[in-house]
Amino acid sequence: MHTRADPSPRAFSLVELVIVVAILAIIGAIAIPRFGASAGAASESAMLKDWRQLQTAAELFAAEHAGLSIGLDAKDSPIDANAVTVRLLEQTNQLGTTSGDTPFGPYLDKIPFNRENNLNTLRVDGADAGAGTHGWRLDSASGVFAPDTAEGVSIIKNLTGAKLDLGGVAELIP
Repeated sequence: MHTRADPSPRAFSLVELVIVVAILAIIGAIAIPRFGASAGAASESAMLKDWRQLQTAAELFAAEHAGLSIGLDAKDSPIDANAVTVRLLEQTNQLGTTSGDTPFGPYLDKIPFNRENNLNTLRVDGADAGAGTHGWRLDSASGVFAPDTAEGVSIIKNLTGAKLDLGGVAELIP
């Protein structure tokens, strides 16, 4: 009786390898665009979350400070970006300053990054939102923040239905 001692391992044929490569190419052609769209949607959602975080902080500040806009002093004059940052990140008194009894705030742990230009800086008034010089622009009179990138403004408009012009003034549609 004759037996084979060690059968040699069977290799893949060229046809089998071509079929596997073709299947992988088809799967890749279907999956890659879906992952790209998901990444874009995630980025837009993050921008919206960061914008809402700033808006909520500004609205809470106004509610706790008898309607005072986060961008104005007690005489309705615009304040600078450093003062707005202090109002967002530190405890404040009824006048929105850090001196004396400070029972209000802080409203944020840190200023969120604008994911379009990777800046977490604020500016008050000045050039229209979308100039790209800072992370966020605050309209001092209305207390409304806007991303300081044209793409960011478009994202907020598209996702919220906000009437957000490049000057930063917004009316949120219910």
